[in-house]
Amino acid sequence: MAERKEIAANDLDPQSVQHQFDADLDESSLPPVDRGKDAWLFLSACWVVELLVFGFGFSFGVFQNFYSTHEPFAGSTNIAVIGGLIYLGSPFVLALCRNYPRWARWISPLGLFAACSSTIASSFCNSVPQLIGTQGILLGISGCFAFCPCVVFIDQWFDKRKGMAFDVMWSAAGLGGAVIPLILDNLLNLGSITSDVE
Repeated sequence: MAERKEIAANDLDPQSVQHQFDADLDESSLPPVDRGKDAWLFLSACWVVELLVFGFGFSFGVFQNFYSTHEPFAGSTNIAVIGGLIYLGSPFVLALCRNYPRWARWISPLGLFAACSSTIASSFCNSVPQLIGTQGILLGISGCFAFCPCVVFIDQWFDKRKGMAFDVMWSAAGLGGAVIPLILDNLLNLGSITSDVE
């Protein structure tokens, strides 16, 4: 009986517990940081989200030109109000993602779905207030929800290469801003707004 008490006392020794804890950490099932397939796939997904969200946002000048010269929006004075809301909500969505990281995992896919839905809804608009609601407010908020989790989670996937990861991710915004307006301009000149946006 005395031997069992001695074994139990040794099991509670802080050093042996610490060694057991360290061994458990070494066998973690988390993917490696800064390297590995999962980190690069996450960075690729962030790049695509940035390309679409900011590329489309930077293309508003193309839409503004089209709306100003085509019916039923030609001559409207509030067309400029439609764009630019994506940046206003970022501090709030970033705080939400940092305070509720379990929710942040689902915020980006929901934001992308809402962005696609609001873009499709904008193709059926017949007035500038409808465009302000769909392409301005809804697309701006949903785009913000789509890209903010990328900013939060890139810190968890990259440590030593964090600067490189942010550079790669944000390069998509510049590329999207340079390429997507050209594509949209050609599409808008070829067909109707409803078929192009859909």
